[in-house]
Amino acid sequence: MKLLLLTSRYPYSVDSGGLVKTRKIIEHLSGEFDLKIFTLNSEKNTINFFDNVTEIPLSKSKYNKNALNLFFSYLFNKPLSVYRNANDSSGHILNELLVWCDAILVDHFFMFQYVPGEFNKPIFLHQHNAEFKLWERTASKEKNPLKKALLHFESVRVKQYEKKICNIADVIFASPNDITELEGLGVSKQKFEITYHLGDDSMLRYEISKFDVLDNTIAFIGNLNWNPNRDGVFWFLNDIWPQILKKNKDAKFYIIGSIPEKEKHLISKYQSVIFCGFVEDLNTILEKVKVFVSPLRFGSGMKVKNITALYRGLPIVTTRIGAEGIYLENNYNSIICDDPDQFASSVNELLNNSLKCEMLAKNAKDTALDKYSWDKNLKKMSKAIYEKC
Repeated sequence: MKLLLLTSRYPYSVDSGGLVKTRKIIEHLSGEFDLKIFTLNSEKNTINFFDNVTEIPLSKSKYNKNALNLFFSYLFNKPLSVYRNANDSSGHILNELLVWCDAILVDHFFMFQYVPGEFNKPIFLHQHNAEFKLWERTASKEKNPLKKALLHFESVRVKQYEKKICNIADVIFASPNDITELEGLGVSKQKFEITYHLGDDSMLRYEISKFDVLDNTIAFIGNLNWNPNRDGVFWFLNDIWPQILKKNKDAKFYIIGSIPEKEKHLISKYQSVIFCGFVEDLNTILEKVKVFVSPLRFGSGMKVKNITALYRGLPIVTTRIGAEGIYLENNYNSIICDDPDQFASSVNELLNNSLKCEMLAKNAKDTALDKYSWDKNLKKMSKAIYEKC
């Protein structure tokens, strides 16, 4: 069977949870189907080495989030994310692939714009998030009245777009919490197939650390180009980190993931913060970590960083938003709190309580082994595709 995957970025390197999932999907489906991939490229320094991958360029100026692109997104009546990922000159290249394939798998909601209205073959949609919910939650945290109004309006535009494409798609793969949100838009529950956005399962092969010999090291994984990660890190640094340093002066905070220069400059002013950037082998850092933090205040979908921490067997301190869609239970395999004082107190307790670290870590790894298998997850996806076709 010939399957065409439409995805926004080929995962040459993986620096986000979304790319972890996309890479795993490509690896699995390549063994199940005759797979071709249509993708975008906004980077000039990457080269496509694969015969089954068609990459089209995306203008850097168009891809940027700025007022001009927001204006044009209004002019063309497209949500900002859809407009930023549009290449209108790709038609002839894409048409050949559309004729060739037996079905399409759309990876990311904004890639649905490349599915023509007259397409009459099965369409599968993979939702990484209930995207409108992310915009709603971003708006709820914004204090500037003008930005708040713009964010709210964008959430409405995205909601309308997601409802439209979900009603067109034949099957929708989404995490349980996102299914609930999308069903709330009036999308038939019969269309949904549960999928999980999992983490770096190579971490499963490592033993749980001996926490009594580790330094007071705290870590966060996330690309700070993504607004929920950026907001969470600065909330942690401003409201939580000073309280941790007051009780544990030797504590260090590692940020793993890509960091824009502007954010790097701002964060450099904080004490005992270490930039790791993109790390190919996460264990080189995580083996030193006593506490893993995920201080997210908005976002949607499963947080892949927390699944990776479960795989590695790390004590996790997160928020209710961070725990959303994942089997995290307070004081069993994680500590869940939204109050910054309680968050700081929980981290401080773990830094000084190796036995509690060990208990949370053991339960975290047991949860990962029991519930979050990539193999089972992806086999369900390919089975659903075969059954519909």
